[in-house]
Amino acid sequence: MKQKIFAVLFVLLATTASAQEKDLALWLSAGAKAALNNKFALSVEGVMRVNDNISRLRKGYVEAELSYDLNKYFELAFGYRYESTNETELYYSNEHDLIGDLSLDYSWNRFSFGMRNRYQLKYKEVFSSEKGMLADNIYRNRISVEYNVKGIKIAPYINYELFCKMNRYEERLINKQRFALGIAYRPKKKHKFKVYYLVEDECNVASPVRTNVIGVDYTFYFKKRTKKSDDLDDNL
Repeated sequence: MKQKIFAVLFVLLATTASAQEKDLALWLSAGAKAALNNKFALSVEGVMRVNDNISRLRKGYVEAELSYDLNKYFELAFGYRYESTNETELYYSNEHDLIGDLSLDYSWNRFSFGMRNRYQLKYKEVFSSEKGMLADNIYRNRISVEYNVKGIKIAPYINYELFCKMNRYEERLINKQRFALGIAYRPKKKHKFKVYYLVEDECNVASPVRTNVIGVDYTFYFKKRTKKSDDLDDNL
């Protein structure tokens, strides 16, 4: 009986693995962040994502965000993102996103823990589609852990994020998840580099795609707040 059960499970796993499409991508990002005072900070970021086994520029976007420290642990932020996606060889779609974040950050010894709750309104083809004024409502939840290695300017980190569509009249299901491992390097206070490996899985779709991502990120700080949680992985 046990052998039959294991055989069935093996067939199911093999079928799922074979049905899932795979891709390799390169994500590049560069941004800047400035503390306006002890409470407010402004950040700007530009991102390029090259998919199809790192052969085609799939997506690019620019994002600006204003954040406010509610207290030692909680941060509130609002942002705007303009995104362009290569749908076919000759067609790029345009998207406008409104973003709201509520983040929790906590530090213990040399560890930093973070959780970001994001609600994202995505308006696609606003002026050229009948549904352009109807937003896709996306809820995102990400948890992060970073360890500040003593004596060196390198900090490994790990995070997990899930995406859930919250559209009215649609079933609310997790439609995407991400798992990332990375290293942050701070040669000076105003510069931070990150290199990471990320796995993105589509969920609850007919033909799910698993994307293996190699990522490189750079952030310049004009004026950095003393808040320790600013060192947490805060992009994507």
